Amino acid sequence: MNGVRFGNYHSYEDFGLILSSKTISFPKPKTETVNVPHMNGVIDLTDAFDDDVKFENRKLQFKFTLLGKYGDFSSNLTRISDIIHGQIFKIILDDDSTYYYEGRVSLNEFKTDKRTATIVFDCDVYPFKTDINSEAENWLWDTFSFVDGVIYKNILSVDGTRTETYVGGREVVVPEFVCSSAMTVTFKSEIYNLKAGSNKMYGIRFIEGDNVLTFNGTGTVAVKYRRGVL
Repeated sequence: MNGVRFGNYHSYEDFGLILSSKTISFPKPKTETVNVPHMNGVIDLTDAFDDDVKFENRKLQFKFTLLGKYGDFSSNLTRISDIIHGQIFKIILDDDSTYYYEGRVSLNEFKTDKRTATIVFDCDVYPFKTDINSEAENWLWDTFSFVDGVIYKNILSVDGTRTETYVGGREVVVPEFVCSSAMTVTFKSEIYNLKAGSNKMYGIRFIEGDNVLTFNGTGTVAVKYRRGVL
């Protein structure tokens, strides 16, 4: 049964909820403009000081139907609300299982008649949906999209010089480098020194599309990040 997963709980498998409708809103851009007197229009400064547009949270809403006996609805609602209401979850839609949303879930409305009940979940989530699969982690091939999914590279072996290309999403992200030994990485003609262990270089920011890294040294390195898309 098509549904929604909230953390470890599936709407149908764990609660018997049948998904009847869903609303996926788009996040509102955080715009900044200056209205200059005696000038047509405005000056748009939204992305003047950065290389990307920031967004407010986005809203999701799911309406479910619950079948059963009238006398059982109250106990079922209590169980569902105890688990779900007001909690933060990773939210995965069965029909878009390559990505997850993350945010707080609230129960909005509950109505019953003799044979059915309806319950509405409101979700206030991070503006980007995030790729489930990530660099240097176990792959979830059953959720991989062969239409728009990205195959991340496994841990790289470096012996001298090695160049690799990493695909970024709409969200600008700073990757984490986990190295077995010290080495250098070049990004956009800038050279950064990586120590053994975990590193974050805030000058290395993956943007949408191809991001090319060139490693120099000897050892292994994992470039850990997740794509965020709208």
